[in-house]
Amino acid sequence: MVTGEFEHALTAGMEALPGLLDEFTAWLDDHGVPSPSRDDLLLALDEAASNVILHGYAGAPGEVLVRARAAPGGVELLVADRAPPFDPLAAPLPDLDAPLEDRPTGGLGVYLIRRLMERAEYRREDGWNVFVMARSWSPEAPRA
Repeated sequence: MVTGEFEHALTAGMEALPGLLDEFTAWLDDHGVPSPSRDDLLLALDEAASNVILHGYAGAPGEVLVRARAAPGGVELLVADRAPPFDPLAAPLPDLDAPLEDRPTGGLGVYLIRRLMERAEYRREDGWNVFVMARSWSPEAPRA
């Protein structure tokens, strides 16, 4: 049975990501999260946290808070930061039909999150950007 909570705070910096991902991997493994869902959650966390660090704080110091809550059959993942307000879900979807040489570098992280997670939501709350994603183990789950 998958239950429990995960919490990790880090100072914005790409060097902090491996430690976060290692701890989250261990938490998912401890809770028996099946491999495809585990991999999806790890990729979604990596993309969301990287976006905050690279684009939200853009090299400035800042805090990133990651929380996950597990229940039987699924995980809800929250990534919060105090960077300037930004709704990642409002960003335009990439043009996947454009030739590779015409596409801008990057821009696929939120697209991947939308494809991998069943639910993705953004809100601004008390000076925090709060990005919530959810994934269950159902193979037929709809995408955000």
